[in-house]
Amino acid sequence: MIIETSRVLEGRNRLPAGAVWTIRFRLPRWICVGVAGVCLAGLPGAWAQSPGGGTDASGTVKNVNADQAEQLLSGGKKIVILDVRTPEEYRRGHLTGSTNINFFAADFAQRVGALDRNQTYLVHCAVGGRSAKACVQMNRLHFKSLYNLEGGIKAWEKAGKKVVH
Repeated sequence: MIIETSRVLEGRNRLPAGAVWTIRFRLPRWICVGVAGVCLAGLPGAWAQSPGGGTDASGTVKNVNADQAEQLLSGGKKIVILDVRTPEEYRRGHLTGSTNINFFAADFAQRVGALDRNQTYLVHCAVGGRSAKACVQMNRLHFKSLYNLEGGIKAWEKAGKKVVH
């Protein structure tokens, strides 16, 4: 990625008034990918909201709040609750029936890749950052229906929802 910026100078540095100078620099690919990942994973509105399912035609993820997540879980449809926090965080409290796959584990991608891509998943972490990133990875693996719990288990608890200890 090349970033370029131009500026009109006001006769400073022995250049004529109105002269334009340009700075051009190249960012390493890992920074560009990291910035794109942050933009996809953490900004509101980064994913389109689809009314029918967890993803829309472009394969985007639907963000849901605690009340919406509870409605999904009580709607009769089979939904796999995927908790991507560490095992220690999971032991301190988790949603009933959830499966724990540590986002920071070396085998995270392998374990997620082994899941059924045709299931519907509600993915959550502590406050929403890791689950959003996990959803991006799962989306790349063509999971059909993904919901991300905005605010994570903290928002779930704040809304007065049940957690198993």
